[in-house]
Amino acid sequence: MSRLRSMSIRTLLIVLLGTMVLLAVGAAGQQVVGTLRTEAEARRMAAMTRMTAGITRVLSSFRLERGSAMIFLEAEAPVSADERGTLALHRGRTEEGMAEIRAAFRGASGEEAALLARIQGAWEKANALRPRVDAALALPKPGREAGLAVAWRDAADALLAGLNAASETLEGEIFGTDPMAQQLVSLKRAAWMARSRMGEAVATTLTSVAARRRWDVPQLLSVAQMEGEARAMWMLATELAAQDGTPATLREAVAEAERGMDGMGKERERVAALLAQGDVSSLNPTTLRERQAASLNGPVRVAELAMDELVAHADRRMEAARWTLAGNALLMLLALSLGVAGLLIATRRISGSILGMTAAMRRLAERDMAVAIPGTGRGDEIGQMASAVTVFRDSMIEADRLSAEAEASRASREARAAQMEGLVRGFQERAGEMVRTLSSASTELEATARGMSSTAEGTSTQAGRVVSAAEQAS
Repeated sequence: MSRLRSMSIRTLLIVLLGTMVLLAVGAAGQQVVGTLRTEAEARRMAAMTRMTAGITRVLSSFRLERGSAMIFLEAEAPVSADERGTLALHRGRTEEGMAEIRAAFRGASGEEAALLARIQGAWEKANALRPRVDAALALPKPGREAGLAVAWRDAADALLAGLNAASETLEGEIFGTDPMAQQLVSLKRAAWMARSRMGEAVATTLTSVAARRRWDVPQLLSVAQMEGEARAMWMLATELAAQDGTPATLREAVAEAERGMDGMGKERERVAALLAQGDVSSLNPTTLRERQAASLNGPVRVAELAMDELVAHADRRMEAARWTLAGNALLMLLALSLGVAGLLIATRRISGSILGMTAAMRRLAERDMAVAIPGTGRGDEIGQMASAVTVFRDSMIEADRLSAEAEASRASREARAAQMEGLVRGFQERAGEMVRTLSSASTELEATARGMSSTAEGTSTQAGRVVSAAEQAS
């Protein structure tokens, strides 16, 4: 405490303001660090949503390619040019999706790099089979390569497994970021699972129709299970779409897909009944495939829209995080600037003024009345102190003037007193001389008087003698 009392005001101000600056900058810095972490998470979420969006598009197009190729490989006759054109269209979309995946995964490391490597490896194997599939589709079924359909199915399933694994991993990380991300991921998953199970049912149905294969009870039950699972997942998707906060475009897409799925579901039921009877001669495989493939577009559209909304949500979140980061960084710079400005004000306008005031008062104490008082004219406490010191200086000047006048008056009085004393002394001397002169004259007069008295006595004596003589003579 004694050490604190002995500290100068300048030191105390610097310590206090420095502590406040450090606390303010530390708090702002902590916010900046937290915002940096949030911005990094938002940036990573945006990157993962783009990865997932690309994977979803590849899954959508490649499932159509896989299913179409499987159906065509089971057909008895060579595939038409229009059908090969449809297959080429699916392949083109798959190629675009793979390019999007590679771009989204560029610079990935760790688990994400491993996911990309798995997808790329499966993609290369499936891609290597495409020329052989194309060659087989130009031939009737007896002339096609043996085991090609199985090889294509296994390669395609491996690619789909890699894509699904990557999608589930990325969606799992995105899911926990915020409630909106959870809702969109859940909606996408539900729509996609409905499409997947429905796609399996459609592929199984169309393959059986193309091969003129009759269904037995286990086959019927298997397809019925696929349909039931697809319907359950789609009901979940519709419930999620009805929740608050779901974008209007998603709700409209769900409603539109619902209308298309109802009609195609009833058609599959009729086809299943014909397959159970073993009589599908009345069915046109091409027309049936086109209608059923179109029915799958609704859930795919919902899943893709959900991913697009998720990407937009991630971008908005990242943008908000960047703005927050910029704001917190500006606050930290502002706190630092204000702190430095406060220190400068404390050292120059307050402490410096006090030191200047102290020096001026010290010079006043040394009777230097010409010293300039710093801080005069200021409207703060330093200005009030300067005004008080100015009054003190002016009072000292006035006191010195009065003292000088008093000293001059005293000197004048002393001079007059000395003059009077000289006059009195001269008078006394002259009076003494006069007294001495008068005393001498008095003595002389006394001597003269005595002489005259003696003369008179002698005259008197002589006169008596004359009288006596006269008497005697008479």
